[in-house]
Amino acid sequence: MKTKFFQIALLDQKAIFRDSSLVFFLLVSLFLFVVVRFGLPYLIEEFPVVDNYLIYILMYVGMQAPVLFGFVTSFVFLDEKDDHIYDFVMVSPVTMPAYVVSKLILPSFFSFLMSFFILYFNGLQFFSLMHCFLLGLMYALLTPFLTLVVAGLAKNKVEGMTYLKALNLLLILPMLSFFFPYKGLMALAVIPVYWVFHFFQGVAQAEKAIFYLAIGLIYELVLTCLLIYFFVKRMR
Repeated sequence: MKTKFFQIALLDQKAIFRDSSLVFFLLVSLFLFVVVRFGLPYLIEEFPVVDNYLIYILMYVGMQAPVLFGFVTSFVFLDEKDDHIYDFVMVSPVTMPAYVVSKLILPSFFSFLMSFFILYFNGLQFFSLMHCFLLGLMYALLTPFLTLVVAGLAKNKVEGMTYLKALNLLLILPMLSFFFPYKGLMALAVIPVYWVFHFFQGVAQAEKAIFYLAIGLIYELVLTCLLIYFFVKRMR
């Protein structure tokens, strides 16, 4: 079972690299790293006021790798839905939940790596190795969230693109809680990246943020399990 599990994950990556448009979006995440590492310092040197918003810029950029990998993976899921792959999976020795999880592992791992490298090597704001690991982990869990929401709701790639654009805007909303201190904005905590952003701010400002880390990880993991359950149920 474990061998089949990892074979599925590897075959999924081969499918991604066969599609040139999907490879393009993967390369975009590498471009983001280059922009942050070399372009952002130059921008701050030319426009010092940008430095006041450095934390929020890094928050947003760190999130883009999971968004891009979520986009790519959701399109793979939609292709399989169109090809009725899930009908065959349901009568195979591999259970549907295990199949879905196997397809989410490598994209989430790539998201973790890119978020980690963007933060650790940003060259402007210091983050410890442990903090980058934890932030990378929290960001990486956004990939299955985006993948399963888009693949579960969209009927085709056109709808998928629409949902992804809407979700990308939705994920920015928790930043409002940093600029507008209204208690009503606590409602934004239902958006998983809210906890990531607040842990990020706590780390950047050398404050205790273990609460945001613990609640955020638990919430993201529970949400992922629920989304897998509903996705599998929808495919049956």
